[in-house]
Amino acid sequence: MAALSNLQERPAMRLPVITASLTLATAISLYGQSKPPVPPSDYGQWESLATFREYGGLSPDGKWLAYAITRSNRNNELRVTNIADGTTKTIAFGAEPAFSSDSRWVAYSIGISEAQEEKLKKEKKPVPKKIGILNLTTGDLSTVDGIESFAFSPDGAWLAMRRTPPEKKDSDKKDSSDASEVDDTPAGAALLLRQLSTGRDASFGNVSEYAWQNVPKTGTLLAMTINAEDKTGNGIQIFDVHTAAVRVLDTSASVYSGLSWRKKSADLAVLRAKSDDHHEGPTQVALAWTNLGQSSESAPVYDPTADAKFPAATRTVSFHKPEWALDGGIVFLGLAKWEDKIGEPAKPATPAADATKTADASKSNDASAKDTGAAKNKDEDEQPAVDVWNWRDVEVMPKQKLNAKNDRQKNMLAAWHLGKNSLVPLGKDLDERITPLKHQSLAVSADWSAYAMERSIGRPAADIALVDVSAGARTKIQDGLNDDHYLEESPAGRYLLYFHDDHYWTVNTATHAVVNITQNAQTSFVDRESDWTIKQKPPFGIAGWTKDDAAVILYDKFDLWQVAPDGSMDRHQQAHLSQLVWHQVEEIRFRSPPARCFRRPH
Repeated sequence: MAALSNLQERPAMRLPVITASLTLATAISLYGQSKPPVPPSDYGQWESLATFREYGGLSPDGKWLAYAITRSNRNNELRVTNIADGTTKTIAFGAEPAFSSDSRWVAYSIGISEAQEEKLKKEKKPVPKKIGILNLTTGDLSTVDGIESFAFSPDGAWLAMRRTPPEKKDSDKKDSSDASEVDDTPAGAALLLRQLSTGRDASFGNVSEYAWQNVPKTGTLLAMTINAEDKTGNGIQIFDVHTAAVRVLDTSASVYSGLSWRKKSADLAVLRAKSDDHHEGPTQVALAWTNLGQSSESAPVYDPTADAKFPAATRTVSFHKPEWALDGGIVFLGLAKWEDKIGEPAKPATPAADATKTADASKSNDASAKDTGAAKNKDEDEQPAVDVWNWRDVEVMPKQKLNAKNDRQKNMLAAWHLGKNSLVPLGKDLDERITPLKHQSLAVSADWSAYAMERSIGRPAADIALVDVSAGARTKIQDGLNDDHYLEESPAGRYLLYFHDDHYWTVNTATHAVVNITQNAQTSFVDRESDWTIKQKPPFGIAGWTKDDAAVILYDKFDLWQVAPDGSMDRHQQAHLSQLVWHQVEEIRFRSPPARCFRRPH
C-alpha cells in the first residue's frame, strides 16, 4: 500500500513543476513577440572603432586617448578623452588624429558626410578639406580650412599645414610624355607654419613635399621641395624654426621629390628629375646632405647618366623614395627599365591643291549624308568590351586593372654608397623583394617569380637568399620556403628567423649558418586546427626576443617557450613572462596577428 500510495502521489507532486514550466515558456514566447526586429532606419546606429590609421591612440604622456567611431550610416566622429576625469570632446567627421610630442595639442582632419561628398562629386565640385587644432590644456579649438596634410614639429611647438593644391589641367596631363610620373608628383601649394604658443603663421609657396627632421624632441629643421607650375624657383629649402633662417640647398628647373631624413641625424636625401630626348620619362639624380649645418657637412651627388658602370637601359625612379641605412653610409634607391621614346607617326602628305578644291566643292552636298551615316556607323561599330584572360595569367583581369599602377611602379633595389659615390644593384627581378637588414651590411631577398601562380591562389612560397650590400653577391638560404610572411630579423640583427616544414629556423647573419631550433622541442608550434587549405599550417606565433638576441620566445597552443637561436632549449616555463626581467625583453607580441615584418611594397 505504501508503494501504491507513492505511485498515486507522484503526478500531484509534478503538477506545480509542469505548471511553472508552461508559464515560463509562455512568458518567453510573449517576450520574444514583444521585441520587433531592428528596423532599417536604425541600422546606422551600429558603431565600431575605426581602423588603426584613424584611431589615434594615447598621447605621449598617457593622459589622453583619441579614437574614431565609425557608424553604418557613415556619420562618423572622433573622440578625445581625458583619461583622468573621463571628459570627452567629440568632433563630427574627425579622423587621423595626431598628438604633439609635448602632449599639449592634438590635430585632426575634418571631413563631411558621405551624402554631401557624393553630391559635390556629382556636381564636379571640390570636396572641402580642413583640420582642427585642440589645445588640451585650455580646451580651445580652432579650425583651418583648405588643408590637405599636417605634421607637428619634433618638439611639438610648431604645426606645418599644407593647403590643398589646385587641380592639374587636363592639357598638362595629356601633353606630358611621362604623365604617369607627373601625376604622382604633388603640385605645389602654400605651406603654413604655425607657432602654436602664439598662433602666428609663416607661409611658403609652391611646396609639394615637406618633412620634419627625424630627431625626437629636438629636431628643428623643416625640409621642403619647391615645385612651381613653370618650374621657376624649383629646389630644396631648409627652414630652421629656432633661428627662422631659410637655406636653399639646391635649385634648378627640375622636379624634386622623395624627401627622406635619416633617423636621429641631420642627414637628408632627395631626388631630382633629369630627362633627355631619347627616353620616356625622367631618370633621377640622387642628392644627399650629411651633417647639415655642421663643419663636417658634405653633399654627395649621384647622376646615373654620368656613371659608365650604371646598367644600360635602366633608370633610377621617383616612385621609390630614398631609404637611409641606419649608419648613414648607404642610401637605397629604386631601379627600373628606361624605355626608349617612340617616334611620332609620320603625318600624311598634303593633298594637291586641285584635289582640295574638289573636296571642298562637294563637302556641302555630302554634309547631311555624312552626318547621318556617321551616327549610324557609330552605333554599329561600338562593340561591347571583352576581357580575354588566359589560364596561364597569374592574375585575373579585374585584379590586373586594380594593380596596373603598382605593376608600372615595380622596381629593383640598389645601394648608393655615399663614401665611394658608387651604386650597387641588389635586385635581379621585379617579382622580388629586397629588404635591407638594420644592423648588417646585408639584405634579404625573397624571390617569388617561380611561384607566382601558387601565390595567386593563396599558397605563398619564395626562394630566400642573403645579399651582400657592398658587392651584390648572394648566399642561398632556402629554396621553396613555405611562407615568407614569417621571415623576420631579430632586433639586434644577429639572426634571421623563418618558419618552414613545421619548424622554426634561424640564419646566423655573420656565419650564414642555418639551424633548425625546434627539432628537439617536446611540443608543436603548429596550429593544426587551422582551416587554411595549404600545405604549411600556420604557427601559433612569436611573442618576442630577449635582450641582445639571446633567445626567442615562441608560442605553442597554450604556453610560451624560450628557445636559444643556436638550437639549445631552456626548460619549459609555464610562468615564463612573469619570470623574465622586463627591461631585458625587446618586445612582446600577442598571438594575433602573426608577425609579418618583411611584408613591404616594392
